[in-house]
Amino acid sequence: MSRYTTCRIHLCQDNRANEVVVDCTAAGLLSRYKCVANKANGIVVADPTQPTVAENECCNNGGAGMAYGGMTGGIARGNKCLNNEEIGMLLLGDSAYPQLGQNDCRENKNAQQLRLHDHELE
Repeated sequence: MSRYTTCRIHLCQDNRANEVVVDCTAAGLLSRYKCVANKANGIVVADPTQPTVAENECCNNGGAGMAYGGMTGGIARGNKCLNNEEIGMLLLGDSAYPQLGQNDCRENKNAQQLRLHDHELE
């Protein structure tokens, strides 16, 4: 049985918390989501997933456009993280290592891309 999921073309707007949370052991594809004006983060990839997150737009969110945490991997490519209140793309912890390729992170208030190591999270 396949544990591969494909999610495409979805608008997520003006939600009170994180809009899209990828949190499972399955690999998959999350593409062409528009996550805008959410109170927290646009897309959160949580432990222990390995998805391909591609061609999404995460703009004007209250936290990060995209956040990876825990033992996450996979691929993040072709995403736009623009005008977020905190950070364009946030990598939390030493085990969050997606392959990053050609992401457009601009005009975010605190940082375009930020990695916080385990000792910085204590």
